[in-house]
Amino acid sequence: KRQHRRCRSELLAVIVVWLPLLIFAALRTDFDDNYAAIKFGKLFVIPFLSVITITIVYMSGSHVFNKYFFTVIVLLAGWQLAEALVNPAVFLYASSIERITIDGVNPIWLARSFVTAALCCLMLPIKSRAIKLSLASVFMLAVLPTGSRGPLIAGICGLALYIWVHNKGRPNFNVKVFITAFILTFSLLVSLPYLAPKVNNYLSRDSDKNVFEESGRLGLFSKAWSDYVSSPVMGVGFGQYGRANRGMVSNSNQQGYYPHNMILEVMSELGTIGLILLLLVLRPGKYYFKIKNIYQVLFIVYFVFSMTSGNIIANAGVMVFGTLARLAYRYPQESIDMRR
Repeated sequence: KRQHRRCRSELLAVIVVWLPLLIFAALRTDFDDNYAAIKFGKLFVIPFLSVITITIVYMSGSHVFNKYFFTVIVLLAGWQLAEALVNPAVFLYASSIERITIDGVNPIWLARSFVTAALCCLMLPIKSRAIKLSLASVFMLAVLPTGSRGPLIAGICGLALYIWVHNKGRPNFNVKVFITAFILTFSLLVSLPYLAPKVNNYLSRDSDKNVFEESGRLGLFSKAWSDYVSSPVMGVGFGQYGRANRGMVSNSNQQGYYPHNMILEVMSELGTIGLILLLLVLRPGKYYFKIKNIYQVLFIVYFVFSMTSGNIIANAGVMVFGTLARLAYRYPQESIDMRR
């Protein structure tokens, strides 16, 4: 009965913090605009219902959830990796650069899947730490053929954060960090003349422009800021980013109408009010900063994802892992404590 009370309490809290955002987004949605109406429907069906579902499942049996979640994620991503190796699909970027993926999937989402699996590998029920690190390395290396830069950087940061938290406070940890940093720095300096051109080509995708200019992100960010400045309180309307002087968006041209930054997207479309409501949905607290469990690391990684790609719908992982980070922190389980 105590478990059921907790489940009902957490579920009610989720509904309470989400309702203001959903209501405000509905009020700021032009339902005669097919693109905006579909986007609002997806806001309800994907992020909101995902958080509802994950709350019910976790609170109904956190021990079982923590036991199987990581294994299931690794197996699903492993299936995707096998498909990419056996039957790869080619995604042409800028009509010239080939990026490997699987049929019907943008390579950036495949890269996110591999990064998530790499972090989940560290929590597998395997005693050998070397095996877990080896599996994580395989998934991280699998990101390279996808040509996705953001997930690769976020994944490296996530792994470094996990290792830091997992080992912090252990004997001679500071000495090991210093030695490792020295070796890595020395190796980079020695190999820089050979690696620099390849790394630069990977990041710039054979373009003379820098990463942000080549990807067009600066223009997208600038447009979002212009939309926000034009209506800082309530935004230009949900699903209306970049519409000024461009006409309506047809069914066949729905892609690209978001700034590839979730915060700027909400600011431009829902204004300051929407940004505040989004922060309430994320329910900021010490569980985002005093890192103890892997879900907190995954939340940080997915938040980094959301700053460079996708919209609020595609970045539902931010809300899902934010929810898990809070629940796992509030109801700790030994199986996901990274320091054990």
